[in-house]
Amino acid sequence: MEQFNKKIAWLFTTMGYGDQLLYWEPILSELTERAPNTLVFLTPGKILSKGSNLTISETIKIFRITVQSKKDDAYNKVISIISPKILVHIWKYRPEIIILSEFGLLTIYGILYKILRPHCKIVLLVESDPGHIAKHKTFIRKVICKYANIAMTNNISGKQYLKNVLHVKPEKIICKPYLVSEPVKNPSTDSNLNNKAHDYINCEEIKLLYVGQLAKRKGVDNLIKAISNLTPDLQKQTKLAIVGTGNDTDTDRLKELTQQLQIEQSVIFVGRVPYNDLNVLYKNSDVFILPTLNDYRALVGFEAISYGLPVLLSIHDGSSNEIVDEGKNGYTFDPNNMEEFTGKLEELLKDKKLRHDFSIRSLSIASTFTSKIAANNLIDTVNAVYSK
Repeated sequence: MEQFNKKIAWLFTTMGYGDQLLYWEPILSELTERAPNTLVFLTPGKILSKGSNLTISETIKIFRITVQSKKDDAYNKVISIISPKILVHIWKYRPEIIILSEFGLLTIYGILYKILRPHCKIVLLVESDPGHIAKHKTFIRKVICKYANIAMTNNISGKQYLKNVLHVKPEKIICKPYLVSEPVKNPSTDSNLNNKAHDYINCEEIKLLYVGQLAKRKGVDNLIKAISNLTPDLQKQTKLAIVGTGNDTDTDRLKELTQQLQIEQSVIFVGRVPYNDLNVLYKNSDVFILPTLNDYRALVGFEAISYGLPVLLSIHDGSSNEIVDEGKNGYTFDPNNMEEFTGKLEELLKDKKLRHDFSIRSLSIASTFTSKIAANNLIDTVNAVYSK
């Protein structure tokens, strides 16, 4: 395997969750196999897997202020203040390539380094089309893109956004998946799961799985309503696991809704499940559902298809055009259109052979979204910087 020996600095502030790198670690590990001179700059306190091959520098100091969104279907606004001292550490490392993500303050620091040392190449990663944003932010993004040697995006939506909105030259755009999520495929064990998870795994009904936050923008309310719209017979044959947490208001609201609709027997609130143990739930489910009202590009769908699950995916998720082969491994739907939502759910519940066929196609699609492929795509991109 040919190695890429130039010095790469990887600068992200949003890797993983809490002290875990989650899906980023296998991607970065594969990248480091191919590019051993990769230094990953991180915020302090991240926990790496035993025997990790990553070289890290915990030198990003960040302070976050969260502003609650006034809209239920929108993200909270997070203002991130990053210490400029990170520039000193980058300067000492003298990278030949800097990989940056999106358009935050850390990206601006990376661009500033390039201005001071013009030999440095910039690879800018843009997940997908972010939807409507303010004009002044679009202007800043255009300026950043001027300094990037290559802009890499996961999907067609991101490519069109870079080309048509930010006016990035087509020859500077690479459209290949670089961010995917494969749950840690430990040997199946349910020893770490709570009693509600055990109840779900061991039930005989058709198992529907939701994984994510319980905030209103995730559309779980509509998912519960869709279950209530099923015929009584189908409700008895169905068990929905809601895996994830929210604030007390969100959790209480959803539990009260299931009581009001009298479908408590069809819904289990599993609560939080550690990332490394999610594999047990994916393996024991029949269908994965994401009813989000607003997601940039959720990664749980990639996890679901890696276990061969048929998927029902909201059109408001930025990954829907990557994950769903319409009518072949699942369906996209508008979660606000209850008739459409319920109809597609019923179709999957009624037809076991359809679920089997969808499962085979999901596994086929998942084979193109692995950490190894993502890392190879990243290496191809940094190689392309020099070929140009």
